[in-house]
This record gives sequence, C-alpha cells and structure tokens, in this order.
Amino acid sequence: MSQNVTLPDPLVFARDADSLCGEFGSGELSRLSASVLELGAVRWRVSGACLEDGRAALDVSAQGVAVLRCERCLGPLDWAFAVARRLSLYRADEDIPEEELEDESCDAIHFAGALDVAGLVEDEILLELPVFARHEACEPPGPWEAGEALSPFAVLAQLKRS
Repeated sequence: MSQNVTLPDPLVFARDADSLCGEFGSGELSRLSASVLELGAVRWRVSGACLEDGRAALDVSAQGVAVLRCERCLGPLDWAFAVARRLSLYRADEDIPEEELEDESCDAIHFAGALDVAGLVEDEILLELPVFARHEACEPPGPWEAGEALSPFAVLAQLKRS
C-alpha cells in the first residue's frame, strides 16, 4: 500500500511527464471510507502531461470497488468505479480563465506547494459517487418484511368498534 505520496512540485512532475502508480487502502482514503459501507483497495495512477497550450496537467485514474447502500431496498450494492480525469494545474495565486472552466475535456485545479496524491485521487472518486445508489431491480422494503405491525389507522378502527 502507498502512504504519504506527494508531488513536491506538480509543475515539474507534469512537464517531465513523470508517472506514479500504486494502491490505497481504506485507511488512507478516510473521507471516501466514511461515505461508503465498505471500500476495497483502490488502484491509482497519476501521470504528468503538457496541454496543447503548454500548460501543465495531470492525468489521474483510479479503479476499485466500494459497497454502497441501495436507496430503494436499503441493502448493500457493489459499485465498481473507474475514474479517469485530466486536470490542468494553476498556482494558488493564478486566476483560472473562464474558457478553462467551461472546457469539459479538462478540469482546472489550484494548488499551493506540494500536492497530496491520496487527497487528489480521493477527490476524484468522491465526485463520481452516485447521488442515488440503486440496484437495477429491487423492491423497497414493505410492511410484510417488518412483521405483522398494524397500521395506525387499523388500530383506530379497532378502538372505534369497541
């Protein structure tokens, strides 16, 4: 497992077209672990690149499986994810041009100093989490699964009869 992986100077890393890869466990991705029922090992890769305009960029990818809670039946749901994102780099004191914010092929991020790879990978996976996790086909839990509980209206009807 990888631990404390950082890019001391992300611009140099990107311009040199360096590459790093490894695996993170659930203990290294605490925000993601708190958002899911279970998290397996996450395989990741970060590669440096230069965009057409000469700006430094990072290609970030991650694959793994997390267990979510189905919003319909409340049961566990295996969610296999494969994230691949290109991020153009801007120093914290630089403004990101409006056209860069509208470009769907590349996301712009600010950085200040070293860049934490675990945090970067975790951010990209969190952005991919489904808003409503559901099985393809399942039924919501019904009162028949909860036992023979009577509805409040049935109880009132019995009281009225007595």
